[in-house]
Amino acid sequence: MQIEQFSDILEWTANYHKALAEQLYCCCKKTDLNKLVLDYLAMHENHLSKLILAFKNLGKTGELDTYFVEYINDKPDIPLLCPPNLDDCTTYEQVIEHVMKRHQQIIELFSYLRKQMVVGHQIELLDSILETEQQEIKIMAHGINRAHEL
Repeated sequence: MQIEQFSDILEWTANYHKALAEQLYCCCKKTDLNKLVLDYLAMHENHLSKLILAFKNLGKTGELDTYFVEYINDKPDIPLLCPPNLDDCTTYEQVIEHVMKRHQQIIELFSYLRKQMVVGHQIELLDSILETEQQEIKIMAHGINRAHEL
């Protein structure tokens, strides 16, 4: 997917979460992985995908049409532009580590983009997205910790 505008970033992020959920569902089929935790993560990723898409409805048309291509091109250390791949993960701990790492990279991307903005509405929208991503990763981590306690 070519990312050029703000709306593209939101769509890409939602699609990334959805693809990650699909990968997690596939990992659930592996016998040596903790299916309960992976199913929880997959459901959460699907939920997060829907939340991110909802931000497209919150944004004003002009905001979502803002070109971000120069910001993306200036930040070459974005490895998550390729789809998620959990095939190399053999334990659910590796899967969790991979998921958390990817979430942190998404947060770093939105933090970087937020620093580039000067228009108030765009800053507010990016702040809301960042807050959502950060809150959701905390919820996921809490759920994982609760599952370990069981």
